[in-house]
Amino acid sequence: MKVSFSQVEPSQINQLAELANQIWHEFFTIILSEDQINYMVDKFQSAHAIKEQTERKGYTYYFILEENIPIGFTAIRLENERLFLSKLYLQKSARGKGYASLAFEFIEEIAKENHKNFIYLTVNKYNEHTIKVYEKKGFVKVDAKVSDIGNGFVMDDFIMEKVLNPSKLTEIQKMIHGYYYMPSDKFLNKKRMQAKELLYDFNLLMPSEVGDQILKQLLGSCGKKPHIEPHFKCDYGKNILIGDYFYANSNCTILDEAKVIIGNEVLFGPNVGLYTVNHPLDAASREKGYEIAKPIVIGNNVWLGANVVVLPGVTIGERSVIAAGSIVTKDIPADCLAAGNPCQIIREIDQEQPIPLP
Repeated sequence: MKVSFSQVEPSQINQLAELANQIWHEFFTIILSEDQINYMVDKFQSAHAIKEQTERKGYTYYFILEENIPIGFTAIRLENERLFLSKLYLQKSARGKGYASLAFEFIEEIAKENHKNFIYLTVNKYNEHTIKVYEKKGFVKVDAKVSDIGNGFVMDDFIMEKVLNPSKLTEIQKMIHGYYYMPSDKFLNKKRMQAKELLYDFNLLMPSEVGDQILKQLLGSCGKKPHIEPHFKCDYGKNILIGDYFYANSNCTILDEAKVIIGNEVLFGPNVGLYTVNHPLDAASREKGYEIAKPIVIGNNVWLGANVVVLPGVTIGERSVIAAGSIVTKDIPADCLAAGNPCQIIREIDQEQPIPLP
């Protein structure tokens, strides 16, 4: 089949809106309610919304065509250093045919023609299949955000980014995007020293003192009422994003060379360690000082027991419990009890069976 791309003309916006409505109801029913889909389509993909985006917000839409028949669409916006990939959707019948890869190639060419070195996008945190697809395409998690979109609905997203020309990256950009980098870089040294000074103040607080203000300076983002017991250790701080009501017991260590994204109501036992950073296996590269990092994601309501270690690139799903002393080397899905070295799933947790109370 011949696949092509055609910029959406003003006269085609109604056709695009109808296609978007169809695809959203095909695609998002597994992660969103019908009411939320209808609300989001009206807010973001109705003819009126698309017209607003193209005329006033700098978006450009393209039909994805199979034999000149629209079977999907994509939307982009050019920014300072980056291209924002706002939308990329295909009809159910068009998936699995390699069309998404062709669309990515088309978007990358636009980025290169406009001298952009980064492509970024947002993706729902619960859309695990799509996240894996983006990771295979070279995207990495660089941030997370929760957006109130009105009507009682929120968008809970990862921000993922891909580099088009790694040779143009600074050392900190290499670090965040999963390339080998030199931690001895002057800018990185400065950032680590800033974190150490804030940690010094935080770890010497009197027990009656509250360290929220220091945490807000130290961390990349900080939800409601965080509580971290001393002694706390991290490398940069700014790469740690924590949700509401986070609690970490004493001697928590987070080596945050890559992003560490922690959800709401998460509990850490004593001596928990999250390590995003790794070293080359060959001695010659280690001698030169190279490092590489991959992000760690901890979902909402997760409990990590005492002395748990989480290694680079791991995601732990919502409401899971990791038993004390475990070393987590691979992803753990939601609602699981897992334990051991390497950490393995012991059983599923029935969230409908709370503890018996006297």
